[in-house]
Amino acid sequence: MDMFLELKSQLKRYSIAFFIVIMILVMSFMVASYERQATFDKVNSRMVAQILNDAVQTRVRKIDLPQITGEMTEINSYEEAVYYQSQLSNELLAIDKSSAFQSYNLNRVRFYLIGWFSATSLNDEWRLKPESQRLLDPEAYFGSEWEHVRQHIHFPAIGEFSYKDLGLSHGDNDAFPQNALYFLDLYEKEIEGGTQHSVSPFIFIYLLFQSKLPMVLAAFSVIMGASVIGWQRENGVIKNKLFKGRHLFIIRSTIIGCLTSLVVILIIFTSVWSYLGFQHGFSDANQLVLVKKTFVTEWAPDLEIVSLGEQIEKQYSVGIVNQIVEKNPKETFEKNIFMPLWKVIFIQLTILILTLIFWNVVGVLISSLVKNNVLAIGLSGGVFFFSALITFVFPNLAGTMWDLMGYFEINQIMSGFKPVTLMQIVTVNCIGIVLMHVLSVWRFSSQDVV
Repeated sequence: MDMFLELKSQLKRYSIAFFIVIMILVMSFMVASYERQATFDKVNSRMVAQILNDAVQTRVRKIDLPQITGEMTEINSYEEAVYYQSQLSNELLAIDKSSAFQSYNLNRVRFYLIGWFSATSLNDEWRLKPESQRLLDPEAYFGSEWEHVRQHIHFPAIGEFSYKDLGLSHGDNDAFPQNALYFLDLYEKEIEGGTQHSVSPFIFIYLLFQSKLPMVLAAFSVIMGASVIGWQRENGVIKNKLFKGRHLFIIRSTIIGCLTSLVVILIIFTSVWSYLGFQHGFSDANQLVLVKKTFVTEWAPDLEIVSLGEQIEKQYSVGIVNQIVEKNPKETFEKNIFMPLWKVIFIQLTILILTLIFWNVVGVLISSLVKNNVLAIGLSGGVFFFSALITFVFPNLAGTMWDLMGYFEINQIMSGFKPVTLMQIVTVNCIGIVLMHVLSVWRFSSQDVV
């Protein structure tokens, strides 16, 4: 009960209320900015359709298209495949995605599926590769479910023939299957795909982690930790709280500081998330996001992927994320996994909360070293921003598990652009929290508190 009252008194401080209001206003401006970008996104989706159409028309001009009436049920030649692609690209160009997103999703699935076939089982080069280096073709990937999937999207049966004039890069090979699976999921769930400026609630929260917001929240957390003891000194209540022991006082102060930071974050995120949810609905929670499997399941990062990610030609987009091609096409499905958006956000928030607790405990440690509250806050802010300079002194640490500021680039980490994993982030934060707390208790136990 005492701790609840203490937390309540912390939240009543004008500085905290001011910070909450400012953060909500900043995110409101971000929402307004994203909504203005919606027009550009519509143009961009049409540009994508135009690029796909232009690529197909280049092939169309080189051949005599077959005369086909009605819906295609089978493709048995290169000419028929190009005709089908031309038909799909023309339909995509004519569709207004915002008003007929299901038709858009369906045609994108079909378009990427025929591209997937053309890069695999219809490709002579693919047939010559050893099986250990082959990208799985659609029939092998879906297995016994393939016929059900094919009929569900009214996709024609594929005969045996050779697909010519590919002009594909490895990046195209990876983009075909991953985008086919992404749009198939959207079609089955009957939801519109997001963009880099979506204001649907879950996508917007996901995109917030690409901004500087996590870093701002961490700076607030370290200052909150640095002020929690000084605030009690200034109000003359610190001596009354030491009768149960200094160790318990530090624990209590740390918990109060962390809870205050977490409550502030909860208020900021839920207010914006609820507002957007009531406006746009919550159907985007299960939208799929492509994540590097090594980030979730392994201790050590995939350094080969990180080096490939430095080359723009080795990147491709799937929905709201950018991804990196695999060096071995066979590993396209083995090293990448689709996760529902709500689960990705849960991981993002877990990393953010652990990072905020770490910086809060750093602030408590500084507060236990320095009696002057203003000086403690100033030092904690200085330590926080100085940690960003460590990678300039030691560039080899940039993006690794020792680059604490790099943890705020969560979305890039999850896509494999940074050499760090979830296990490393959790371990470093937990060890750091325990170590800083032990140092705080040791220092405060021998300090004159007045």
